[in-house]
Amino acid sequence: MKRVVERLMHLKPLSETPDVSQEMRVREIMNIRQALNILTELVFEPQDGDMLTPNELERRRRMRFQGALTYIADLIKSLFRQSLAIGNDDRAMIEKAPTKAKWEEIRSGIGLLAEHPLWTTEFELSSRMKAVDAALSKNQDIEKSLGAVGLKLGFLVGADKLTNDWMGT
Repeated sequence: MKRVVERLMHLKPLSETPDVSQEMRVREIMNIRQALNILTELVFEPQDGDMLTPNELERRRRMRFQGALTYIADLIKSLFRQSLAIGNDDRAMIEKAPTKAKWEEIRSGIGLLAEHPLWTTEFELSSRMKAVDAALSKNQDIEKSLGAVGLKLGFLVGADKLTNDWMGT
Protein backbone atom coordinates (compact mmCIF):
# COMPACT_ATOMS: atom_id res chain seq x y z
CA MET A 1 0.00 0.00 0.00
CA LYS A 2 2.99 2.26 0.53
CA ARG A 3 3.55 2.32 -3.21
CA VAL A 4 -0.06 3.39 -3.81
CA VAL A 5 0.24 6.27 -1.34
CA GLU A 6 3.50 7.39 -2.97
CA ARG A 7 1.79 7.41 -6.39
CA LEU A 8 -1.01 9.60 -5.01
CA MET A 9 1.24 12.07 -3.20
CA HIS A 10 2.80 15.21 -4.62
CA LEU A 11 6.44 14.35 -3.95
CA LYS A 12 8.08 17.53 -5.22
CA PRO A 13 8.76 20.39 -2.80
CA LEU A 14 6.01 23.00 -2.76
CA SER A 15 6.81 26.58 -3.73
CA GLU A 16 4.06 28.08 -1.57
CA THR A 17 4.75 29.74 1.77
CA PRO A 18 5.28 27.40 4.73
CA ASP A 19 1.80 28.08 6.16
CA VAL A 20 0.09 27.48 2.82
CA SER A 21 2.27 24.41 2.18
CA GLN A 22 1.28 22.96 5.53
CA GLU A 23 -2.43 23.48 4.76
CA MET A 24 -1.93 21.84 1.37
CA ARG A 25 -0.17 18.81 2.90
CA VAL A 26 -2.98 18.36 5.42
CA ARG A 27 -5.52 18.55 2.58
CA GLU A 28 -3.48 16.03 0.59
CA ILE A 29 -3.47 13.59 3.51
CA MET A 30 -7.23 13.97 3.96
CA ASN A 31 -7.90 13.48 0.23
CA ILE A 32 -5.68 10.41 0.00
CA ARG A 33 -7.14 8.91 3.15
CA GLN A 34 -10.72 9.40 1.94
CA ALA A 35 -9.95 8.05 -1.55
CA LEU A 36 -8.28 4.95 -0.11
CA ASN A 37 -11.17 4.44 2.32
CA ILE A 38 -13.59 4.49 -0.61
CA LEU A 39 -11.39 2.09 -2.58
CA THR A 40 -11.12 -0.25 0.41
CA GLU A 41 -14.87 -0.17 1.03
CA LEU A 42 -15.78 -0.84 -2.60
CA VAL A 43 -13.07 -3.40 -3.40
CA PHE A 44 -11.79 -5.13 -0.32
CA GLU A 45 -14.90 -5.37 1.86
CA PRO A 46 -17.98 -7.54 1.24
CA GLN A 47 -20.73 -5.65 -0.57
CA ASP A 48 -23.58 -7.86 0.66
CA GLY A 49 -23.30 -9.79 3.88
CA ASP A 50 -20.31 -10.68 6.01
CA MET A 51 -18.20 -12.65 3.53
CA LEU A 52 -16.69 -11.85 0.18
CA THR A 53 -18.31 -13.63 -2.75
CA PRO A 54 -16.14 -15.66 -5.15
CA ASN A 55 -16.24 -12.75 -7.64
CA GLU A 56 -15.25 -10.25 -4.91
CA LEU A 57 -12.37 -12.51 -3.88
CA GLU A 58 -11.15 -12.75 -7.47
CA ARG A 59 -11.46 -9.00 -8.00
CA ARG A 60 -9.48 -8.38 -4.82
CA ARG A 61 -6.83 -10.91 -5.83
CA ARG A 62 -6.32 -9.29 -9.23
CA MET A 63 -6.32 -5.75 -7.88
CA ARG A 64 -3.63 -6.61 -5.33
CA PHE A 65 -0.99 -7.17 -8.01
CA GLN A 66 1.63 -4.43 -7.77
CA GLY A 67 1.11 -3.27 -11.35
CA ALA A 68 -2.66 -3.14 -10.89
CA LEU A 69 -2.34 -1.11 -7.68
CA THR A 70 0.00 1.34 -9.37
CA TYR A 71 -2.37 1.74 -12.32
CA ILE A 72 -5.34 2.13 -9.97
CA ALA A 73 -3.53 4.82 -7.98
CA ASP A 74 -2.75 6.70 -11.20
CA LEU A 75 -6.40 6.44 -12.29
CA ILE A 76 -7.62 7.75 -8.93
CA LYS A 77 -5.22 10.68 -9.18
CA SER A 78 -6.44 11.42 -12.71
CA LEU A 79 -10.03 11.11 -11.49
CA PHE A 80 -9.34 13.78 -8.86
CA ARG A 81 -7.74 16.02 -11.47
CA GLN A 82 -10.71 15.63 -13.79
CA SER A 83 -13.37 16.03 -11.10
CA LEU A 84 -11.75 19.06 -9.49
CA ALA A 85 -10.60 20.72 -12.74
CA ILE A 86 -6.94 20.80 -11.74
CA GLY A 87 -4.30 21.47 -14.37
CA ASN A 88 -2.17 18.35 -13.91
CA ASP A 89 -2.10 15.03 -12.10
CA ASP A 90 0.93 15.98 -9.98
CA ARG A 91 -1.12 18.35 -7.83
CA ALA A 92 -4.44 16.50 -8.05
CA MET A 93 -4.59 15.35 -4.45
CA ILE A 94 -3.14 18.49 -2.87
CA GLU A 95 -4.67 21.42 -4.73
CA LYS A 96 -8.33 21.35 -3.62
CA ALA A 97 -10.66 19.72 -1.13
CA PRO A 98 -13.63 18.15 -2.92
CA THR A 99 -17.13 19.32 -2.07
CA LYS A 100 -19.69 16.73 -1.03
CA ALA A 101 -20.93 16.59 -4.63
CA LYS A 102 -17.39 16.11 -5.95
CA TRP A 103 -16.78 13.32 -3.43
CA GLU A 104 -19.87 11.58 -4.79
CA GLU A 105 -18.47 11.97 -8.31
CA ILE A 106 -15.13 10.55 -7.19
CA ARG A 107 -16.86 7.71 -5.34
CA SER A 108 -18.86 6.90 -8.47
CA GLY A 109 -15.65 6.76 -10.53
CA ILE A 110 -13.95 4.46 -8.02
CA GLY A 111 -17.11 2.36 -8.04
CA LEU A 112 -16.89 2.01 -11.83
CA LEU A 113 -13.24 1.05 -11.47
CA ALA A 114 -14.19 -1.67 -8.96
CA GLU A 115 -17.08 -2.94 -11.10
CA HIS A 116 -15.13 -3.20 -14.35
CA PRO A 117 -15.58 -6.78 -15.59
CA LEU A 118 -11.85 -7.27 -16.23
CA TRP A 119 -11.41 -8.01 -12.53
CA THR A 120 -13.61 -11.13 -12.67
CA THR A 121 -13.76 -12.27 -16.32
CA GLU A 122 -11.95 -15.51 -17.13
CA PHE A 123 -8.55 -14.82 -18.67
CA GLU A 124 -8.91 -17.57 -21.26
CA LEU A 125 -11.95 -15.96 -22.93
CA SER A 126 -10.02 -13.59 -25.21
CA SER A 127 -6.61 -12.45 -26.31
CA ARG A 128 -7.07 -9.14 -24.46
CA MET A 129 -7.87 -10.94 -21.22
CA LYS A 130 -4.86 -13.21 -21.74
CA ALA A 131 -2.79 -10.04 -22.13
CA VAL A 132 -4.23 -8.75 -18.84
CA ASP A 133 -3.23 -12.00 -17.14
CA ALA A 134 0.30 -11.77 -18.53
CA ALA A 135 0.59 -8.09 -17.61
CA LEU A 136 -0.52 -8.70 -14.03
CA SER A 137 1.68 -11.77 -13.62
CA LYS A 138 4.79 -10.18 -15.11
CA ASN A 139 4.14 -6.59 -13.97
CA GLN A 140 4.67 -5.42 -17.54
CA ASP A 141 2.48 -3.55 -20.04
CA ILE A 142 -0.15 -2.88 -17.36
CA GLU A 143 -1.36 0.42 -18.81
CA LYS A 144 -1.54 -1.04 -22.31
CA SER A 145 -3.41 -4.21 -21.35
CA LEU A 146 -5.85 -2.62 -18.88
CA GLY A 147 -6.46 0.26 -21.25
CA ALA A 148 -7.15 -2.18 -24.08
CA VAL A 149 -10.10 -3.58 -22.13
CA GLY A 150 -11.47 -0.11 -21.47
CA LEU A 151 -10.18 0.68 -17.99
CA LYS A 152 -9.28 4.32 -18.58
CA LEU A 153 -10.17 7.68 -17.07
CA GLY A 154 -12.94 8.15 -19.64
CA PHE A 155 -14.64 5.03 -18.29
CA LEU A 156 -14.40 6.24 -14.69
CA VAL A 157 -16.00 9.61 -15.49
CA GLY A 158 -18.73 8.05 -17.60
CA ALA A 159 -17.54 9.48 -20.92
CA ASP A 160 -16.54 6.09 -22.35
CA LYS A 161 -18.86 3.11 -22.18
CA LEU A 162 -17.80 -0.50 -22.53
CA THR A 163 -18.90 -1.98 -25.83
CA ASN A 164 -20.03 -5.58 -26.27
CA ASP A 165 -16.57 -6.44 -27.57
CA TRP A 166 -14.65 -4.76 -24.73
CA MET A 167 -12.52 -7.86 -24.19
CA GLY A 168 -11.99 -8.61 -27.86
CA THR A 169 -11.89 -12.15 -29.22
